[in-house]
Parts: sequence; structure tokens; C-alpha cells
Amino acid sequence: MNSEEKMPRIAFVFADMSYGGSNLQTVKIIQHSGAMNNCVVIALTDAEDDSILEGKLMEIGIKPIRMRFKKQRLFSELSRLRQLVTENQCQLVSSNGLRSDMACHYAFLGTDIPHVIVLHNYLREDAFLRMSKPKAMLATMLQTHVLRESKYVIACSKTLKKRTEEDIKGLKVTAIQNGVDPKDYPVLDKAGLRRQYGIPEDALIFISTGSMTPRKRIPETVDAFIRADIPNAKLLLVGNGPNLEEYKERYTQNKMVSFLGRRSDMKELLNIADIFVSSSESEGLPLAVLEAISTQNYVYLSDIPQHEEILREFDNCGISYRLGDKDELAELFRNTKQLLESAGNTGLQNSSFDIFVMGKAYRDYYISVSAKMG
Repeated sequence: MNSEEKMPRIAFVFADMSYGGSNLQTVKIIQHSGAMNNCVVIALTDAEDDSILEGKLMEIGIKPIRMRFKKQRLFSELSRLRQLVTENQCQLVSSNGLRSDMACHYAFLGTDIPHVIVLHNYLREDAFLRMSKPKAMLATMLQTHVLRESKYVIACSKTLKKRTEEDIKGLKVTAIQNGVDPKDYPVLDKAGLRRQYGIPEDALIFISTGSMTPRKRIPETVDAFIRADIPNAKLLLVGNGPNLEEYKERYTQNKMVSFLGRRSDMKELLNIADIFVSSSESEGLPLAVLEAISTQNYVYLSDIPQHEEILREFDNCGISYRLGDKDELAELFRNTKQLLESAGNTGLQNSSFDIFVMGKAYRDYYISVSAKMG
């Protein structure tokens, strides 16, 4: 019997169907762990009429069940979630995000259906960057309570595992590092793409991708780029988010800085670029950096532990700078040509950040959890 035949039937419970990093990565986990043909996906709530994620699930043959979970009827809704999972004959439930973690924890407490929590960010940092202080404190307290009572917890990076275990004494966390499919982000013909996009072949192109939120510290990247004052250079910023219009307005006078919003041609844009930049102050394990490395961008990264975790494996593909130090980042911008001369070509294939390596680790983990339940 092969691993796929032994895989338990899994219910993947999403907080919502929003087009976010953790939701997208969960779709990849479903695809590459062997769960795709033997699972259900349940979304607790709707999110702003965003249908892109649902479309991606439909492409792989999965129609999500939308519960439209009502907090005012908490106990009956938890019962309904438990009934949905049972009716679909699932043997294991996996959640990502505080709302779905909490719902699954209480819905399956005391049952013979094990609950796996997958952590994609360090809430003690992330919550205070995107919520008011009272909400962030409440979210952190609730997550700590649920994790303290949980048996099966996965972190998407070694850094996140270490921090979570330090915060919650006695909790055992398994690290399965995020992965990217090298076939989704191949190396393409840079010269041809630049002609197609009207970009000079000899220009220095910098790119930053991700949500336009305070956590990503986009102004730090832009200000350092402007301060560097590099001739024949351009900075591309790709992604949506609540601060997009504010940033566009702030830098509207600088023609060498372009805010492109959400794009469907990400692999082409990455292949056009020479350097990928992330000034982020908090991550789980950033897929955007892995995508950039897969397309052989050299990377400039803030020195947060999650970025350093990647650079320890790929030490010839990039360099870090002190978070918040615009002068140091500007100096990296100025030294780009010299740094590119010493850069090595790195691929993700067969590394711990290869999505097929990640998928096998998830498959083995789900099988082991199911086996413990007999």
C-alpha cells in the first residue's frame, strides 16, 4: 500500500476564502500532500466577494463548502461544523488562522477526530501590526490558550517553531518549511521579456512583492531606493492591500518607482527583475522570497530570523541588512552590480523549500497522526 492510499480523509477548514498567503499555501498543501482526491474544504465565512481562491480550488476539482458561520449561534454552529466533517467521513481536520483554529478546537474537543493546527505567522508580532492593541492582545491570548491544549501543531518555519515553543512551555511543534514549486516559477528569457514589457535590457530592475501593509515596511524599501539614486534603475512594487493608494500617492512624483497592484504575471515580472527586496518586519516563512530565488533573483532582505533562515540554506543568493536601516539598504542598492558579479545560481529543486519535499512532509505527518488514532 502506498502513502497516498493510507492518507486519512481530511477536512481543511479555512476561516474564509480570502486571497491571502496562508490560504494559498494551504491549497498547495492539499495539492502536494496527496490529500487532493480525498478531502473536503470548508470555509467558515465569506470574505469581501473574493472568488480567486475558490477558483483555484475549483481548478483542482474541489468545490468548497461555505458555512457562513454565525458567531451569535456559536454552539449550534460548532455542532454544524462537526456534523459537516462527520457526514463527509473525514478522519482528520486541519485548520489555519485563529478563527478556524478556535472553531475546530472546540468542535472536535473530546472526539476521535484529531485536529491539526498549521501556523503561518507569529501572532505575537503579526497581530499588533494589523489590529488595534486590545484586539491583538485578545487574539494572542486566545491563540495561546488553544495551542496550549493542542496535540498536533505544525509551524511553516524553524523560526516559528522555536518562538512558539519558547512562548508556550511544554508545547511540541513540528516544523515543515514552506515550499514553492520550481515549475511555477521557472527561469525564463530575461532579454525577451524585457523587450516584451518595454524595459531596457541594460537597466537594473528591483522588485518587491507582497501585501501593501505596515508589516511589509514598503516605504523603507522605496525610500532607500530613492536615496541610492541609481542611474538607469527602476523599482517595481507588486501587490494589493489597505495602504496601496496611500503609497501610490506618496511616491507619485518619482517615475522610477511603480506600484503595479495585484498581477497575474508574477513569474514574468520576477524574471524581468535582477534584485528582489523585502523589508518586512514579521513573516512565517515568506513565499515571495522563495519565488524570487526560484527565478534566480538576488535578494536583499531585512535581518529578521525568518529571512536569515532562508539565507542559511542559500548563502550565495542574497544578503541581509539591519531592519529599519535605510542607509544600509541604500548602500546595498548602490553596490548591486558588484554583488551580482559574485552571486551564484541557486535552484529550489530538492531543497527543503521545494514544494514536493514540503508535500511529502505533510503527507507523512497526516499519516502518522491518523495512525496514532488507531
